Amino acid sequence: MRDVIQSVIDSCDVDKTTLSGNKCLVLVGCAVYLDGCSGIITFTENEIELKTKKGKVFIKGEKMYLKQITKQDIIVKGKINSVTVE
Repeated sequence: MRDVIQSVIDSCDVDKTTLSGNKCLVLVGCAVYLDGCSGIITFTENEIELKTKKGKVFIKGEKMYLKQITKQDIIVKGKINSVTVE
């Protein structure tokens, strides 16, 4: 999975952010990769709320879907408008 993420990073406009100890990678406008996700609280195509060890991550956008989910990582694709932490 890390190789896939690195290849996308190399080809996109990328904003890397650390969210309260969780690694978050926002591919501007098209995807979010979050390392340290421990659960999905809310999921619609316009809003996703994720649980992490350090709090909650809110993703707002359009036509969003889960591209990949593992025990700790998640990739959300779609038109990403904002990512915030609570």
